[in-house]
Amino acid sequence: MSKENVNISSLNAMGRTMETGNHFKNGASPKSQTNKSTILSKLFLAILCAFALSNAIFAQTLEELETKAKQGNAEAQHTLGVRYFQGDGVKKDYEKAVSWYEKAANQGYASAQLSLAQCYGMGRGVNKDHYQAFYWLKKAAEQGNKIAQNSVGYFYENGQGVTQDYNQAEVWYQKAAEQGYEPAKTALINLKLQSNVDIPQQSGYSELIKQGLDLMKQEKHTDAAAFFTAATKKAPPARYRNEGWFYLGEAFYREGDYQTALSAFIRYESAANANAPRNDIDGYGCTHVPLDGWACMSRERWHFLYDYIAMCYYKLGNKEESLKKFEWANGMDTKGKIVDRNRQSYAKATSLYNRGIMLKEMGRTDEAASDFAEAWKIKLDWKQSWPAEYEENVTQFLTQYYESAGNYGSLLTVLNRVPDSDRTAEQFNKAAFASFKLGNFENADKYYDKALSLQPSIAIDLEARQTSQKNAAEIREKERLRQAEIERQRREAEARRVAGIKQAQIGDKLLYSESWQWSEGLWIFHQSGTYTMMVTCFIERVEGDRYQLRVGDVQSSSSDRYTSPTINGVKVSKGDIIWARPMNDRKWVYGE
Repeated sequence: MSKENVNISSLNAMGRTMETGNHFKNGASPKSQTNKSTILSKLFLAILCAFALSNAIFAQTLEELETKAKQGNAEAQHTLGVRYFQGDGVKKDYEKAVSWYEKAANQGYASAQLSLAQCYGMGRGVNKDHYQAFYWLKKAAEQGNKIAQNSVGYFYENGQGVTQDYNQAEVWYQKAAEQGYEPAKTALINLKLQSNVDIPQQSGYSELIKQGLDLMKQEKHTDAAAFFTAATKKAPPARYRNEGWFYLGEAFYREGDYQTALSAFIRYESAANANAPRNDIDGYGCTHVPLDGWACMSRERWHFLYDYIAMCYYKLGNKEESLKKFEWANGMDTKGKIVDRNRQSYAKATSLYNRGIMLKEMGRTDEAASDFAEAWKIKLDWKQSWPAEYEENVTQFLTQYYESAGNYGSLLTVLNRVPDSDRTAEQFNKAAFASFKLGNFENADKYYDKALSLQPSIAIDLEARQTSQKNAAEIREKERLRQAEIERQRREAEARRVAGIKQAQIGDKLLYSESWQWSEGLWIFHQSGTYTMMVTCFIERVEGDRYQLRVGDVQSSSSDRYTSPTINGVKVSKGDIIWARPMNDRKWVYGE
C-alpha cells in the first residue's frame, strides 16, 4: 500500500470515528472513559497516517537523511523520525523517533509537532501524557494544520490534557471545518447538538422528523436539530439519510448558525447525489435516471437546497460562491422532469426573491430589480401566496427603483398590485403622480383624493393635483357629451327600426338575426369566434303589436357553422308559423 493510500483510508476512518462518537455536554448518553480512550487512540492513528511525505525526501537513503537532519533540516529530521517510528528501512525505535520529532518540532515544524503529539498521546517512546500531547497539537494547530486543529477541538470538548471548554472546542473545529476538513464539520455539528432534550429511543425515522418539525414551528430550533440528527441515523436505506440533514441545516439556519447549517446542507446534497433510487418524504416519488442524482428528489427541494446554500455563503461573506449557487437554484427547471410545476414555481420565486435581497445589499440594484420583478411575476402567474414580509420588501424596493428611474408605467403597475384597502396614503400619492405623468388625469385625481382622505396633511404636488383636477373635469365632460351623443344616435336608430316595422304590410319581410359564439380546442390549440344566424320571415297577420309570421330562409354567416335559431325560446325552421312582437325586440328589422 502506498503512503498516499494509507493517508486517504486513515482519514476516512478518522471521519467515521468522529461521526459515530456520542457528543453530549450533560445528557442521557455520556462517554465512558474506555470509549474516550478508544476514540483517542484512533485519532492518533489517523494522525500517524495523515502525513503525505514528500516522495523526494522519503526516497533518500538513511545516510542522506541523517546528514541533513544533523545539519538542522527540520523536514529531514521529521522524516527520519517517521522512518524510525514505522521501522521503514531501519529497526523500529520509538525513542529515536521522538528524539528527531522533538528537534524538528522545536524548530516550529508543524508536521513534527503533530507527530510528537501522537507519541505523547499513545505513549510511544515517552510516557503517555495528554497534557504534552495537547501542548504540541496546539502548536501545530496555531500554524494552520487542519488535522491538529480538529484534534485540539476534540481535546477541548472532552477535557483531555486541558480543562474542558466547549466554546474553545467549537472555535478549533470551526477552523478545521473552514479548511474543508470533513471530520471537523461532523464534529462541529455534533458539538452544537448537545442538549438535554429527551429523544425516545423507540421513535422511528418518520416520527423523529415529525417531532422535529413540530419543534421548528415552536421556534425551538436547537431541540429540533437533535431530533433531525437522530433521524439521520434511523433513515431507511432508500432515503440515504437525506431529509434529516436538510431539516437539520434549516434548523441551524433559522438559529443564525450559518456555518453549521452549510455543513448540514452539503451533507444532504452529497447524500442526495449518491444515486438514491427513491425519495418521497413530501409525497413525491421519482424514478432514478442518470442525471447525477437530480431525479432522486422533488425539484422544488433542490431549489430550496441551493437557495439555502447560497444564503449561507452570502451570510458567511462568500458572495461569489453564493451567486453561483443561486444560479444553480434558478436552473432547476432544466434538470429532468418537473414533478409539480406549481410548487416548482413557488420555489423558484422564493429563490429569486432571496437573490434579489442579496443583490440589493451588494448595491447591484438593476439586477435586484430584475430578480424581484421576475419573482413577483411568477408569484402572480401561479397565484402563489407569499409571506407578508416578501410582499412588503418587493413593493418597497421596486417602488423606489422605478420612481428614481422615472419609469412611471412600471411604478404604477407595482402600486396597483397592492389592494386599495392595504395601501398607505404615500402609496396613493405616488400612484397619483405616476398617473399624472402618464396622462391618466382621472386616476390621478382619484388617487390624490384617497391619499388626502387617509392623511390630510400629506405633502402632494399641488401643480400636478390642480392640473389633474382640471383635466379630469374636462375629460369627464367630454365623456358625458360622447355618451349623450351615443344615446341620441341609439334612440334615433331604434325609432327608425320601429317605424320601419310599423309601415310593413301583409306579405312584407321582417328579418331576425341572432349571434352565436363558438369555441374549440385546448391551450395552444384553442380557437373561438362568432357567427350570425339570419331568419327571413313573411308577415301573414297583424294584431296590435303581435305579428303572425311564416319562416322563410334560415342562413348562417359562416359556411361551416349552423345552429337552429331560437325565437321566443322556441327553435324554428323553414315553413314554421310563429307569433312575435318585433317592435319590442331589437333583433327584428324591416326587410326591403
